[in-house]
Amino acid sequence: MLKMTSKRKKVYTVFENSNKPINAENILDVLGKDKINLSTIYRAIEYFVNNDLLLSFHFNNKTYYILNNEGNHY
Repeated sequence: MLKMTSKRKKVYTVFENSNKPINAENILDVLGKDKINLSTIYRAIEYFVNNDLLLSFHFNNKTYYILNNEGNHY
């Protein structure tokens, strides 16, 4: 069973509302530095990747993520 904390939920919601791959810095821009810090975002992303909720790929020396669902074929 997955444990969805309030901060993980905020990060996951950004992915749900995005129609393109995004990176941790993009999430920080959306959520704001006052609400969450970058290390928390990276920990949430790692949790989602480890639980197969996100797919990751590298492009131009950055790692981008997208929801792992059947509609994504990148």
